[in-house]
Amino acid sequence: VVTSLKWNATGITVAGVTGISDTTPDKLNKPQGLSIDSNGTLYIADRNNCRVQKWLSGARNGTTVAGQSNGTCGSGPSLLQTPQGVIVDSDGNVYAVDTYNNRVQLWSYGASFGIMVAGTVMIPYFEIMNNLYNTLRSSMQYTVFLFPSTGISNSGNNQLSFPRDMARDPTTGTLYISDYFNHRIMRYLVNALSGTVVAGGNGPGTNRTQLNYPLGIYLDVTSNSLYIANYYCHNIVRWVIGATSWTLVAGDINGMSGNSSTMLFYPLDVEVDFMGNVYVADTSNHRIQLFQAGSRNGTTIAGVTGISGTDPYHLNYPYALKLDSQLNLYVTDWYNHRIQKFLHQ
Repeated sequence: VVTSLKWNATGITVAGVTGISDTTPDKLNKPQGLSIDSNGTLYIADRNNCRVQKWLSGARNGTTVAGQSNGTCGSGPSLLQTPQGVIVDSDGNVYAVDTYNNRVQLWSYGASFGIMVAGTVMIPYFEIMNNLYNTLRSSMQYTVFLFPSTGISNSGNNQLSFPRDMARDPTTGTLYISDYFNHRIMRYLVNALSGTVVAGGNGPGTNRTQLNYPLGIYLDVTSNSLYIANYYCHNIVRWVIGATSWTLVAGDINGMSGNSSTMLFYPLDVEVDFMGNVYVADTSNHRIQLFQAGSRNGTTIAGVTGISGTDPYHLNYPYALKLDSQLNLYVTDWYNHRIQKFLHQ
């Protein structure tokens, strides 16, 4: 199927308030990771508010589905510490990359606390949840619950060091996590206590067996491969799961930055459509680049190269991007504290 690859250059703010950060339900504070469900509902890693916001299509306010609505940060099971990635599954369960706690938390639909599904417990954490405590107090029963707390930052297969993003296989539930400071991608099977290195893990560098601070990742189930925003190398690479090296998709193979149509400047995220076209959040160039399947020459489809701004035509360090089923483009406009939607034409 041949589909038009044109988008309206004027962005529509669908979440947050341009240039204003706060903890109120209508605002965001340096949002980063982004996920979208089949109904067009957005799930936003509201980083500096230490929460994940659920934002219905057309809504003016978001609802907190992970972390605390008042922006409280921390390491307990009901808290997050600057979450930077988020995924929602078909049942409404939310996976949050709890970056500063070196863990991934699963918040089941409607839950008031998360369960760690990747990372390692450092110390036990005792918490009496307020609503349960008040109920038990009336009958003079007091209960202390033991939950896992913040994860250890290290390089073991059961550890993460500043995880930044993740992808999930919708069929198997397997998670793929960008383990930023360990320069690798980890695979965690459902209920696994430790992960497996599937990309990188050979220290930082520019050669094809290495990653250099990997960030956004996209899982292409059809080709059994990961597309990785290789942040410090200013490129996008494709790593077939089971392979020992990557192939270049976009940007410079030697890790050089630039603002031409073939170059990138600290890319943070990558997305692939059903036609094999690649979309890149070219963050420090303040633009979204489209690389048609097989091409390394990009086209700017949102933002203005090298110029940040607050109007509907500009972006200010775009962090993450997602496409809906109609190829409408959603962008986390990081420093503008908003989510922008660019309509597919």
